[in-house]
Amino acid sequence: MYGKCGVLEDARRVFDEMHERNAVTWNSMIFGYAQNGCNEEAIDMFLEMRLDDFEPTDVTLLSLLSASANVGAVEEGKQGHGIAVSYGFELDKIMGSSILNFYTKVGLIEDAELVFSRMLERDEVTWNLLISGYVRLLQVEKALDTCRLMRLENLRFDSVTLASILAICSHTKNTMLGKEAHCFCVRNNLDSDVVVASNIVDMYGKCERIGDARRVFDSAVNTNTVFWNTMLTAYVENGKIGEALRLFYEMQLESVPQDVTAWNAVILGCVRNGDLDEARYLFSRMQSADIPANLTTLTSLVSGLLRNSSCDDLVQKIQESGLRSNIISIISTLCNNGMDRASLQDVKAIYGFVLRHDL
Repeated sequence: MYGKCGVLEDARRVFDEMHERNAVTWNSMIFGYAQNGCNEEAIDMFLEMRLDDFEPTDVTLLSLLSASANVGAVEEGKQGHGIAVSYGFELDKIMGSSILNFYTKVGLIEDAELVFSRMLERDEVTWNLLISGYVRLLQVEKALDTCRLMRLENLRFDSVTLASILAICSHTKNTMLGKEAHCFCVRNNLDSDVVVASNIVDMYGKCERIGDARRVFDSAVNTNTVFWNTMLTAYVENGKIGEALRLFYEMQLESVPQDVTAWNAVILGCVRNGDLDEARYLFSRMQSADIPANLTTLTSLVSGLLRNSSCDDLVQKIQESGLRSNIISIISTLCNNGMDRASLQDVKAIYGFVLRHDL
Protein backbone atom coordinates (compact mmCIF):
# COMPACT_ATOMS: atom_id res chain seq x y z
CA MET A 1 0.00 0.00 0.00
CA TYR A 2 2.73 2.46 0.97
CA GLY A 3 4.72 1.76 -2.19
CA LYS A 4 1.77 2.29 -4.53
CA CYS A 5 0.90 5.56 -2.81
CA GLY A 6 4.39 6.85 -3.46
CA VAL A 7 5.20 7.22 0.24
CA LEU A 8 8.44 5.34 -0.31
CA GLU A 9 10.23 6.45 2.84
CA ASP A 10 7.40 5.09 4.98
CA ALA A 11 7.33 1.91 2.93
CA ARG A 12 11.07 1.43 3.34
CA ARG A 13 10.84 2.05 7.08
CA VAL A 14 8.14 -0.63 7.43
CA PHE A 15 10.17 -2.99 5.24
CA ASP A 16 13.36 -2.49 7.28
CA GLU A 17 11.48 -3.17 10.54
CA MET A 18 10.05 -6.48 9.32
CA HIS A 19 11.51 -9.54 11.05
CA GLU A 20 10.58 -11.82 8.17
CA ARG A 21 10.45 -10.96 4.50
CA ASN A 22 9.29 -12.92 1.49
CA ALA A 23 9.21 -12.48 -2.27
CA VAL A 24 5.97 -10.49 -2.04
CA THR A 25 7.43 -7.86 0.30
CA TRP A 26 10.62 -7.57 -1.77
CA ASN A 27 8.57 -7.23 -4.96
CA SER A 28 6.36 -4.57 -3.38
CA MET A 29 9.39 -2.41 -2.61
CA ILE A 30 11.08 -2.94 -5.98
CA PHE A 31 7.83 -2.31 -7.85
CA GLY A 32 7.08 0.77 -5.73
CA TYR A 33 10.46 2.30 -6.46
CA ALA A 34 10.24 1.53 -10.18
CA GLN A 35 6.69 2.89 -10.51
CA ASN A 36 7.64 6.14 -8.79
CA GLY A 37 10.69 6.77 -10.96
CA CYS A 38 13.22 5.82 -8.27
CA ASN A 39 15.05 3.59 -10.72
CA GLU A 40 18.42 3.42 -8.96
CA GLU A 41 16.71 2.44 -5.72
CA ALA A 42 14.71 -0.27 -7.51
CA ILE A 43 17.92 -1.75 -8.93
CA ASP A 44 19.65 -1.58 -5.53
CA MET A 45 16.70 -3.37 -3.92
CA PHE A 46 16.90 -6.11 -6.54
CA LEU A 47 20.60 -6.62 -5.77
CA GLU A 48 19.85 -6.72 -2.03
CA MET A 49 17.11 -9.27 -2.68
CA ARG A 50 19.58 -11.51 -4.48
CA LEU A 51 22.12 -11.16 -1.67
CA ASP A 52 19.37 -12.19 0.76
CA ASP A 53 18.93 -15.44 -1.25
CA PHE A 54 15.40 -14.67 -2.47
CA GLU A 55 14.53 -15.85 -5.96
CA PRO A 56 13.10 -13.16 -8.25
CA THR A 57 9.69 -13.63 -9.82
CA ASP A 58 8.37 -12.33 -13.13
CA VAL A 59 7.15 -9.21 -11.27
CA THR A 60 10.67 -8.61 -9.94
CA LEU A 61 12.21 -8.91 -13.39
CA LEU A 62 9.65 -6.64 -15.06
CA SER A 63 10.42 -3.92 -12.51
CA LEU A 64 14.17 -4.45 -12.85
CA LEU A 65 14.08 -4.28 -16.66
CA SER A 66 11.97 -1.12 -16.60
CA ALA A 67 14.29 0.60 -14.11
CA SER A 68 17.40 -0.52 -16.00
CA ALA A 69 16.00 0.79 -19.28
CA ASN A 70 15.22 4.18 -17.74
CA VAL A 71 18.73 4.78 -16.36
CA GLY A 72 20.78 2.87 -18.92
CA ALA A 73 21.89 0.20 -16.44
CA VAL A 74 23.12 -2.22 -19.09
CA GLU A 75 24.68 -4.90 -16.89
CA GLU A 76 21.73 -5.07 -14.50
CA GLY A 77 19.26 -5.26 -17.38
CA LYS A 78 21.26 -8.02 -19.04
CA GLN A 79 21.29 -9.87 -15.72
CA GLY A 80 17.50 -9.60 -15.62
CA HIS A 81 17.31 -10.96 -19.17
CA GLY A 82 19.57 -13.87 -18.27
CA ILE A 83 17.41 -14.79 -15.28
CA ALA A 84 14.26 -14.54 -17.42
CA VAL A 85 15.79 -17.00 -19.91
CA SER A 86 16.85 -19.44 -17.19
CA TYR A 87 13.36 -19.36 -15.64
CA GLY A 88 11.61 -19.74 -19.00
CA PHE A 89 10.02 -16.27 -18.83
CA GLU A 90 11.63 -14.87 -21.98
CA LEU A 91 9.05 -16.20 -24.43
CA ASP A 92 6.14 -14.68 -22.48
CA LYS A 93 4.76 -11.73 -24.47
CA ILE A 94 4.83 -9.24 -21.59
CA MET A 95 8.31 -10.28 -20.46
CA GLY A 96 9.58 -10.34 -24.03
CA SER A 97 8.25 -6.82 -24.60
CA SER A 98 9.95 -5.62 -21.43
CA ILE A 99 13.28 -7.13 -22.51
CA LEU A 100 12.84 -5.64 -25.97
CA ASN A 101 12.07 -2.23 -24.46
CA PHE A 102 15.24 -2.45 -22.35
CA TYR A 103 17.53 -3.21 -25.28
CA THR A 104 16.04 -0.54 -27.56
CA LYS A 105 16.28 2.14 -24.86
CA VAL A 106 19.94 1.41 -24.07
CA GLY A 107 20.81 1.31 -27.76
CA LEU A 108 21.66 -2.40 -28.08
CA ILE A 109 19.62 -2.82 -31.22
CA GLU A 110 21.17 -6.13 -32.34
CA ASP A 111 20.20 -7.70 -29.00
CA ALA A 112 16.72 -6.22 -29.46
CA GLU A 113 16.47 -7.78 -32.92
CA LEU A 114 17.45 -11.17 -31.50
CA VAL A 115 14.83 -10.97 -28.76
CA PHE A 116 12.21 -9.86 -31.31
CA SER A 117 13.04 -12.80 -33.61
CA ARG A 118 12.63 -15.28 -30.72
CA MET A 119 9.23 -14.00 -29.60
CA LEU A 120 6.42 -16.44 -30.35
CA GLU A 121 3.70 -13.79 -30.23
CA ARG A 122 4.09 -10.25 -31.52
CA ASP A 123 1.59 -7.43 -31.46
CA GLU A 124 1.58 -3.70 -32.21
CA VAL A 125 3.45 -2.99 -28.97
CA THR A 126 6.41 -5.24 -29.80
CA TRP A 127 6.66 -3.99 -33.39
CA ASN A 128 6.50 -0.37 -32.20
CA LEU A 129 9.27 -0.98 -29.68
CA LEU A 130 11.61 -2.22 -32.39
CA ILE A 131 10.67 0.61 -34.76
CA SER A 132 11.21 3.25 -32.06
CA GLY A 133 14.59 1.67 -31.30
CA TYR A 134 15.65 2.12 -34.92
CA VAL A 135 14.37 5.71 -34.91
CA ARG A 136 16.26 6.48 -31.71
CA LEU A 137 19.48 5.35 -33.41
CA LEU A 138 18.54 7.15 -36.66
CA GLN A 139 18.50 3.87 -38.59
CA VAL A 140 15.88 5.23 -40.96
CA GLU A 141 15.78 2.47 -43.59
CA LYS A 142 15.49 -0.28 -40.98
CA ALA A 143 12.67 1.61 -39.27
CA LEU A 144 10.75 2.02 -42.54
CA ASP A 145 11.39 -1.60 -43.57
CA THR A 146 10.03 -2.76 -40.20
CA CYS A 147 6.93 -0.60 -40.73
CA ARG A 148 6.36 -2.34 -44.07
CA LEU A 149 6.80 -5.78 -42.50
CA MET A 150 4.36 -4.80 -39.76
CA ARG A 151 1.73 -4.02 -42.40
CA LEU A 152 2.39 -7.36 -44.13
CA GLU A 153 1.54 -9.00 -40.80
CA ASN A 154 -1.90 -7.30 -41.05
CA LEU A 155 -1.20 -5.16 -37.99
CA ARG A 156 -2.54 -1.61 -37.98
CA PHE A 157 -0.41 1.44 -37.38
CA ASP A 158 -1.40 3.20 -34.17
CA SER A 159 -0.44 6.56 -32.68
CA VAL A 160 2.92 5.18 -31.48
CA THR A 161 3.80 3.88 -34.95
CA LEU A 162 2.88 7.19 -36.54
CA ALA A 163 4.93 9.11 -33.96
CA SER A 164 7.97 7.08 -35.05
CA ILE A 165 7.27 7.61 -38.77
CA LEU A 166 6.80 11.35 -38.24
CA ALA A 167 10.06 11.47 -36.28
CA ILE A 168 11.80 9.89 -39.28
CA CYS A 169 10.27 12.53 -41.57
CA SER A 170 11.42 15.30 -39.21
CA HIS A 171 14.99 13.98 -39.18
CA THR A 172 15.23 13.38 -42.94
CA LYS A 173 13.05 16.37 -43.92
CA ASN A 174 11.04 14.00 -46.10
CA THR A 175 7.99 16.18 -46.69
CA MET A 176 6.32 13.72 -49.08
CA LEU A 177 6.39 10.86 -46.59
CA GLY A 178 5.38 13.28 -43.85
CA LYS A 179 2.30 14.34 -45.81
CA GLU A 180 1.39 10.68 -46.41
CA ALA A 181 1.71 10.02 -42.68
CA HIS A 182 -0.41 13.10 -41.94
CA CYS A 183 -3.14 11.94 -44.35
CA PHE A 184 -3.10 8.48 -42.76
CA CYS A 185 -3.59 10.11 -39.35
CA VAL A 186 -6.56 12.14 -40.61
CA ARG A 187 -8.20 9.13 -42.31
CA ASN A 188 -7.87 7.04 -39.16
CA ASN A 189 -8.73 9.84 -36.70
CA LEU A 190 -5.27 9.58 -35.11
CA ASP A 191 -4.69 13.33 -35.43
CA SER A 192 -7.11 13.84 -32.53
CA ASP A 193 -4.37 12.41 -30.29
CA VAL A 194 -2.45 15.46 -29.02
CA VAL A 195 0.86 13.55 -29.10
CA VAL A 196 0.38 12.67 -32.77
CA ALA A 197 -0.75 16.22 -33.57
CA SER A 198 2.39 17.56 -31.86
CA ASN A 199 4.52 15.24 -33.98
CA ILE A 200 2.78 16.44 -37.15
CA VAL A 201 3.42 20.09 -36.24
CA ASP A 202 7.04 19.27 -35.41
CA MET A 203 7.46 17.41 -38.71
CA TYR A 204 6.18 20.33 -40.77
CA GLY A 205 8.33 22.72 -38.76
CA LYS A 206 11.47 20.64 -39.34
CA CYS A 207 10.60 20.40 -43.06
CA GLU A 208 10.31 24.22 -43.15
CA ARG A 209 6.60 24.06 -43.98
CA ILE A 210 5.62 26.48 -41.26
CA GLY A 211 2.27 27.34 -42.89
CA ASP A 212 1.24 23.69 -42.84
CA ALA A 213 2.39 23.43 -39.23
CA ARG A 214 0.20 26.39 -38.27
CA ARG A 215 -2.84 24.97 -40.09
CA VAL A 216 -2.50 21.71 -38.14
CA PHE A 217 -2.08 23.73 -34.95
CA ASP A 218 -5.19 25.84 -35.60
CA SER A 219 -7.36 22.82 -36.46
CA ALA A 220 -6.43 20.83 -33.34
CA VAL A 221 -9.26 20.01 -30.94
CA ASN A 222 -7.16 18.70 -28.06
CA THR A 223 -4.18 20.78 -26.96
CA ASN A 224 -1.76 21.02 -24.06
CA THR A 225 1.41 22.89 -23.12
CA VAL A 226 3.63 20.52 -25.11
CA PHE A 227 1.51 21.09 -28.23
CA TRP A 228 1.80 24.88 -27.92
CA ASN A 229 5.53 24.58 -27.24
CA THR A 230 5.96 22.52 -30.41
CA MET A 231 4.42 25.29 -32.53
CA LEU A 232 6.45 27.89 -30.65
CA THR A 233 9.68 26.00 -31.30
CA ALA A 234 8.78 25.55 -34.98
CA TYR A 235 8.48 29.32 -35.35
CA VAL A 236 11.84 29.91 -33.64
CA GLU A 237 13.62 27.23 -35.68
CA ASN A 238 12.31 28.84 -38.86
CA GLY A 239 13.41 32.33 -37.82
CA LYS A 240 9.85 33.59 -37.26
CA ILE A 241 10.50 35.32 -33.94
CA GLY A 242 7.63 37.82 -34.36
CA GLU A 243 5.12 35.00 -34.78
CA ALA A 244 6.75 33.11 -31.91
CA LEU A 245 6.32 36.07 -29.56
CA ARG A 246 2.69 36.56 -30.63
CA LEU A 247 1.98 32.89 -29.95
CA PHE A 248 3.82 33.11 -26.63
CA TYR A 249 1.61 35.98 -25.46
CA GLU A 250 -1.45 34.21 -26.86
CA MET A 251 -0.61 31.31 -24.54
CA GLN A 252 -0.92 33.72 -21.63
CA LEU A 253 -4.26 35.07 -22.90
CA GLU A 254 -5.56 31.50 -23.29
CA SER A 255 -4.27 30.59 -19.79
CA VAL A 256 -2.04 27.85 -21.19
CA PRO A 257 0.63 27.05 -18.55
CA GLN A 258 4.06 28.21 -19.73
CA ASP A 259 6.94 26.01 -18.64
CA VAL A 260 10.69 26.51 -19.02
CA THR A 261 10.55 25.11 -22.58
CA ALA A 262 8.23 27.90 -23.72
CA TRP A 263 10.36 30.62 -22.13
CA ASN A 264 13.56 29.08 -23.52
CA ALA A 265 12.11 29.08 -27.04
CA VAL A 266 11.32 32.81 -27.11
CA ILE A 267 14.53 33.79 -25.30
CA LEU A 268 16.59 31.79 -27.81
CA GLY A 269 14.59 33.29 -30.67
CA CYS A 270 15.34 36.83 -29.47
CA VAL A 271 19.04 36.01 -29.05
CA ARG A 272 19.25 34.58 -32.58
CA ASN A 273 17.43 37.66 -33.88
CA GLY A 274 19.98 39.93 -32.17
CA ASP A 275 17.34 41.42 -29.86
CA LEU A 276 19.28 41.02 -26.63
CA ASP A 277 17.25 43.59 -24.68
CA GLU A 278 14.05 41.63 -25.35
CA ALA A 279 15.81 38.39 -24.35
CA ARG A 280 16.94 39.92 -21.05
CA TYR A 281 13.45 41.35 -20.46
CA LEU A 282 11.91 37.92 -21.02
CA PHE A 283 14.46 36.39 -18.67
CA SER A 284 13.50 38.86 -15.93
CA ARG A 285 9.80 38.10 -16.57
CA MET A 286 10.60 34.40 -16.34
CA GLN A 287 12.21 34.94 -12.94
CA SER A 288 9.21 37.00 -11.78
CA ALA A 289 6.92 34.13 -12.83
CA ASP A 290 8.93 31.75 -10.61
CA ILE A 291 9.97 29.59 -13.58
CA PRO A 292 13.42 28.18 -12.71
CA ALA A 293 15.95 28.74 -15.47
CA ASN A 294 17.91 25.73 -16.68
CA LEU A 295 21.21 25.36 -18.50
CA THR A 296 19.52 25.92 -21.88
CA THR A 297 18.13 29.27 -20.73
CA LEU A 298 21.44 30.44 -19.35
CA THR A 299 23.52 29.24 -22.29
CA SER A 300 21.21 31.07 -24.71
CA LEU A 301 21.59 34.29 -22.74
CA VAL A 302 25.35 34.06 -22.35
CA SER A 303 25.85 33.25 -26.04
CA GLY A 304 23.87 36.39 -26.86
CA LEU A 305 25.82 38.50 -24.38
CA LEU A 306 29.04 37.05 -25.77
CA ARG A 307 28.24 38.34 -29.25
CA ASN A 308 27.16 41.79 -28.10
CA SER A 309 29.25 42.73 -25.05
CA SER A 310 32.83 43.29 -23.97
CA CYS A 311 34.25 40.74 -21.55
CA ASP A 312 33.96 43.06 -18.52
CA ASP A 313 30.45 44.13 -19.50
CA LEU A 314 29.45 40.50 -19.99
CA VAL A 315 30.62 39.45 -16.53
CA GLN A 316 28.81 42.45 -15.01
CA LYS A 317 25.60 41.42 -16.76
CA ILE A 318 26.10 37.81 -15.66
CA GLN A 319 26.31 39.01 -12.05
CA GLU A 320 23.22 41.20 -12.45
CA SER A 321 21.23 38.39 -14.06
CA GLY A 322 21.99 35.83 -11.35
CA LEU A 323 23.80 33.49 -13.75
CA ARG A 324 27.18 33.32 -12.03
CA SER A 325 26.51 30.10 -10.06
CA ASN A 326 26.13 28.35 -13.41
CA ILE A 327 28.82 30.12 -15.41
CA ILE A 328 31.31 27.22 -15.52
CA SER A 329 28.62 24.84 -16.81
CA ILE A 330 27.55 27.45 -19.34
CA ILE A 331 31.11 27.96 -20.60
CA SER A 332 31.55 24.20 -20.96
CA THR A 333 28.32 23.93 -22.94
CA LEU A 334 29.29 26.80 -25.23
CA CYS A 335 32.69 25.22 -25.94
CA ASN A 336 31.20 21.78 -26.55
CA ASN A 337 28.63 23.19 -28.99
CA GLY A 338 31.34 24.56 -31.26
CA MET A 339 32.34 28.21 -31.63
CA ASP A 340 34.43 30.29 -33.98
CA ARG A 341 37.97 31.22 -32.94
CA ALA A 342 37.09 34.78 -31.90
CA SER A 343 34.22 33.64 -29.69
CA LEU A 344 36.41 30.94 -28.18
CA GLN A 345 38.99 33.59 -27.25
CA ASP A 346 36.22 35.56 -25.52
CA VAL A 347 35.12 32.45 -23.62
CA LYS A 348 38.70 31.90 -22.44
CA ALA A 349 38.84 35.53 -21.31
CA ILE A 350 35.57 35.14 -19.41
CA TYR A 351 36.82 31.98 -17.76
CA GLY A 352 39.99 33.78 -16.64
CA PHE A 353 37.93 36.67 -15.30
CA VAL A 354 35.71 34.25 -13.38
CA LEU A 355 38.75 32.61 -11.76
CA ARG A 356 40.40 35.93 -10.88
CA HIS A 357 37.25 37.32 -9.29
CA ASP A 358 36.22 34.08 -7.56
CA LEU A 359 32.79 34.08 -9.20
